[in-house]
Amino acid sequence: MYRKGLVAKNSFWLLSSEAVGRGIKFALLVYAARVLGSSGFGVFSFAFAFVTLFVLLADLGVGSIVTRDFARDPDKEKQFSGIFTLKLLLAAAAFLVVLVSSFFATADPQVRHIIWLLTGFVLMNNVTDVMFAVFRARQRMRAEALAKVGQVITVSGLGFIMLYLLPSPFSLSVAYFIGGIVMLVIFLSVFAVFLRPVSFSWDPALWKQVLRESWPLGFVALFVGIYNSIDSVMLGFLGLFDQVGWYNAAYRVINLSIVPMVILSQAFYAPLSAAYGKSVQSLGRVLRDYFCLGFLLALPVAAGGIMVAGQLIEFVYGQEFLPAATAFRILLISVFFILLMSPLSHVLIVIGKQRLNFFVTMFGALFNIIINLYFIPRYGMNGAAFTTALTVGLLAVIYFIIVVKNIGIGFLGRHAFRCATGGVVAVTVMTATLLSVQSLHLPVLVSILVSGMVYVGVLFLLRLGWNRFNKVIA
Repeated sequence: MYRKGLVAKNSFWLLSSEAVGRGIKFALLVYAARVLGSSGFGVFSFAFAFVTLFVLLADLGVGSIVTRDFARDPDKEKQFSGIFTLKLLLAAAAFLVVLVSSFFATADPQVRHIIWLLTGFVLMNNVTDVMFAVFRARQRMRAEALAKVGQVITVSGLGFIMLYLLPSPFSLSVAYFIGGIVMLVIFLSVFAVFLRPVSFSWDPALWKQVLRESWPLGFVALFVGIYNSIDSVMLGFLGLFDQVGWYNAAYRVINLSIVPMVILSQAFYAPLSAAYGKSVQSLGRVLRDYFCLGFLLALPVAAGGIMVAGQLIEFVYGQEFLPAATAFRILLISVFFILLMSPLSHVLIVIGKQRLNFFVTMFGALFNIIINLYFIPRYGMNGAAFTTALTVGLLAVIYFIIVVKNIGIGFLGRHAFRCATGGVVAVTVMTATLLSVQSLHLPVLVSILVSGMVYVGVLFLLRLGWNRFNKVIA
């Protein structure tokens, strides 16, 4: 049964855990980058990216299917033992693939050991995700949120300790692995106490049924993982571990900058679905507000970030990571496209065009790989950043064309024009303010804070932004 208060409470817990988790992980990785240096951080980042390419095969969208089916029919929870067994088998298969592939990835035994440890950590997370799926189906997001925050605190705490005692990529990987074991044991215990003890069941017929429905979702995640990780893997294959470190340092800041969009997408998903249930015109109106807010978020992040890129990278990571500034500026362009693309991709899911979403993400992954093969050997991390921005920009255009074809272009109209012109005016005033503040040689965080307040103030005067968000959510 749909209850607005319950949805709001669940969203609060999930979004809070997302923000806290990302913040703590960001702090750990910044410390790791400063302690390990660009080369050591590059080795760790290469190993993690390599693992990400393969361990997504251990999920294949099973968690999403569990949440959907168990929420619709609680009696299906009796199938959990069979599904949990399937997850373990997928995890074992993924580990074997990574184990064999690691010997082709690097000749350095220690790097292979790091890959194996991180594979174990990620696969343990993957197994716990199917347990979280049951909590989601029962609308107990608070338990999931607290568990995830506890996991981040445990892993990060161990990471800080290991880096302090024995600073090396291997010791950080050991911290991740130990933290994964500790939290897996805790999750299994909590699951047994509050839901049911975990058991195993050999049920090939059930596995076939689940995988038949889940594989499109799983491959969408795999394709997204490819164009998020393949650039770091390629740089590592070329032995450019310093550049892997610089590139991933820039990427961590990028990931933090899109947290508001994650919150926005969670907040708008239900209103989009409800609007489509009424009419295409209602969907267009909600999409217009969503698209406007995405645009208003994208402008200051991209424009302001490009202006303070060097200062921000130096402030966060130190002078050793200043070479990352150019790649960071290019990646900020991709942030702009991501914040515009997110509303459009959500519409495809709402209107039941998951198949199109599958093919678009597959195209994006293949395009990214092909273009990276040309740019990375010639231009290194800057070529990788350019390829990322080009791929995301192209996908945004494709999503826009598909959405217009399905619901028309009426969702733009004069309201979108007002939003665009207002955003341009606000960001122009913001950049002028930022230039003035920078001339005073104030700390970069002060410059960001002052210019950000000016941007929000101009939007407020133009009556853009919060009133749209509040109207949709209310």
